[in-house]
Amino acid sequence: MKWRETMGNIELKTWNDFTFLGNMKSNPSGSAYAYVRSTVDLAKDGYSHNIFVKTQEKDFQLTGFNKESSYIWLDDETILFTSSRDKEENALPSTDFFEISVHGGEGVKRFSLPLFVTRIDILEGGKFLISAISDVSHPNAHAYDDGKRGEVAKSIKEMSFVEELHEIPFVSNGSGSSDSKRNRLYLFEESSKKLTPLTSAHFQVMSIEVSEDKQQIFYTGVMFKDVAKLYNHVYKLDVNSLRSTKLTKGNKMRYGAIKLLEGKLVVMANDGKRIGLNQNSDVYLLDVNSGNLELWFKNDRSFYNSVGSDVRLLGSSTMQVYGDTLYCVITTCYHNQLLALRLHQEPEVVLSAGSIDGMAQLDGKLHLIALEDQKLQEIYEVNERKLIQLTKLNE
Repeated sequence: MKWRETMGNIELKTWNDFTFLGNMKSNPSGSAYAYVRSTVDLAKDGYSHNIFVKTQEKDFQLTGFNKESSYIWLDDETILFTSSRDKEENALPSTDFFEISVHGGEGVKRFSLPLFVTRIDILEGGKFLISAISDVSHPNAHAYDDGKRGEVAKSIKEMSFVEELHEIPFVSNGSGSSDSKRNRLYLFEESSKKLTPLTSAHFQVMSIEVSEDKQQIFYTGVMFKDVAKLYNHVYKLDVNSLRSTKLTKGNKMRYGAIKLLEGKLVVMANDGKRIGLNQNSDVYLLDVNSGNLELWFKNDRSFYNSVGSDVRLLGSSTMQVYGDTLYCVITTCYHNQLLALRLHQEPEVVLSAGSIDGMAQLDGKLHLIALEDQKLQEIYEVNERKLIQLTKLNE
């Protein structure tokens, strides 16, 4: 049944009954994946988020505190997730991490970081790569003791009625105020609780990719004060020495998403000369040792999902590597296509769909969160260039 036939006329309360899907990720072996279901919570004027796990045998709920929307797989059977339990209002940001087995049981608190964490990646030897929001006015806030944190939080609260603008731009689409804020990288050593900044206070980190052996971190970003720059660079960080090297030199380019594919760094980038900020990226291969940048193929489509919709809530990665293939979502005209990229081969269009909002792999099969055939979000399996609907959460 199509959405209109199922739901009838659209009313204000119609959105209260939607189930939003997002943050879809496979476990390391591809034998299961997790995703988040979100629903409206009218009493709290917000949303409830819980993590679900899908295997070949079942699709089951893993968490139930209604606050779990961000997570990573630690291994095939364990998930590390964040939750805003027992948070004190008006305090400086902190993020609590809980560990839970997919076989059941309670989520157990593993550690807490004095940062607003946006991403976490597993490294070796009990280390984690942390991406977090940092304020250039307090670049060492992660090292403040409780007394100092309390003083700063009190000062921020007292000045909350006024907004001082120091930079251009000072607002980010979909994220609110970005003035004096940077996405910054840190190394966290769990045994010692040591937190080490890897990028400077004024450096804005954008895309991140960790090598398979966990020894190298690749990231794009730019250093700026007062006015953001139009161009950025690609960097390589050695996990052992903690030294960063700029891989792209002298190129005035806007580097976007990056993904490792069989030892090469696939880079979406453009020079902005033809259209400017909204120019679609071409696809390049970057040699991670020499820094040599080679055009793979030119492109006139956007390498992200730009299909407009009011029935999405959480994001999900729409660019993933499985085996020797990089799968990308591109937008063409009014719909999405799933593109398969393999080295030394022409790009292959795997399928066309209305809107592809996330992807994961389950036992060699691609599963997608998608909007298709005028329906709300559901999970589908890709089978011979067609979508097979697996869920009926919004019917």
